[in-house]
Amino acid sequence: VPNIELEYFHGRRSSISIYGELRSSKIFNNSSTTKWSYQSGISLEYKIFFGKKDNYKGLYSSLFIAYRDFDYFNKEKSDNGVTGDALDLGVEIGYNFRITNHIGLITGVNTCLTHESSSKYIINNNEYFLTSKTIENKFGNTNYFVLLQFRFGK
Repeated sequence: VPNIELEYFHGRRSSISIYGELRSSKIFNNSSTTKWSYQSGISLEYKIFFGKKDNYKGLYSSLFIAYRDFDYFNKEKSDNGVTGDALDLGVEIGYNFRITNHIGLITGVNTCLTHESSSKYIINNNEYFLTSKTIENKFGNTNYFVLLQFRFGK
């Protein structure tokens, strides 16, 4: 399932966007699931572009807030699975390259403060047993990214 972002350009130099993601995969071995990965999330971002007015390309900086939930299990590596959710508050700096009027390439880096609540579990005879709970606050969850963009309108 692709990630989807809707971005509204306004004020001649800024934009606001909402972004959603859903990633899920399962691998079966001998009619039982041996590993899976699930993550979903939504974020809200406010960008300021430093280039020419009404251009909405080039160098930008942004603030974002994001919520995500997750569930990971890999029997080949461990008998424990991890499930939980997180709230991120962060900053981003990036560059929006325009290839054509409607196609672009965005690259950048972001970092955030994360509040994460997670639980570890084991599976025994198809039943799930909680083994521990953790609440963490951490800074510096840094991501580098390159995105292909299709733009409707401007």
